[in-house]
Amino acid sequence: MLGADDYTKRLHFTSELDDGHKSPFGTADSWFMDTTKAQQRGFAFRNVTDWFVPLVRDIAAGRA
Repeated sequence: MLGADDYTKRLHFTSELDDGHKSPFGTADSWFMDTTKAQQRGFAFRNVTDWFVPLVRDIAAGRA
């Protein structure tokens, strides 16, 4: 099974963005979303470690 280190070894981080590749999530600061209200209304969140690696495998295999 692949771990987080297996993915970060292949990542390239940069602080420079061109105008064509900006994202509202591409901030220089760390941030998080408070999901309390959604949870109070019955929405269930899964831990990212439960779905991220399977998603990457599916994408790599052309299944997603």
